[in-house]
Amino acid sequence: MSADGHEAAPYNPTTDHGSTRIALVTAAWHADIVDQLHDTAAAELERLGIGTDRQERLSVPGTFEIPLAARWVLGRVDAVLCFGCVIQGETRHNEYINQSVFSALQSLMLGTGKPVINGILTTHTREQALARVHGPVGWKGIECARAALQLIDLQRSQADKGRPPVGLRLD
Repeated sequence: MSADGHEAAPYNPTTDHGSTRIALVTAAWHADIVDQLHDTAAAELERLGIGTDRQERLSVPGTFEIPLAARWVLGRVDAVLCFGCVIQGETRHNEYINQSVFSALQSLMLGTGKPVINGILTTHTREQALARVHGPVGWKGIECARAALQLIDLQRSQADKGRPPVGLRLD
């Protein structure tokens, strides 16, 4: 929990995650920040029963490349967590990167019917990014891990009710 009481939303699994596989795609830019996002998410996944043997990390050069790596791995995992950090500079470059990446991640999720979790920080400063990694504004890695598992739970509960997920086939 952060100094101001901000805590990631609680999560109680409703399905068995004994075979769940998760990919974590990370960008190399701002690696110290992105590594913390990855590490907290990986630790939370492990705490919730997704061992490191069922977690796969893919590293890409920058945030712009995250959707492509997510696409490559979606066929062999149940969800993808995407971590990057885009800090505003002197130009509007960050806006173009953020808009295109967010749109691509959403398209992947809707097109495949699998969770593609957006853990990309978009901030004005490095300090703002760090505040979202480990409080006081949030615990983004933990939040993303929990969101992925909650969506997997929901997807499985719908399938159990005879409502299979709809999406594009990846194989």
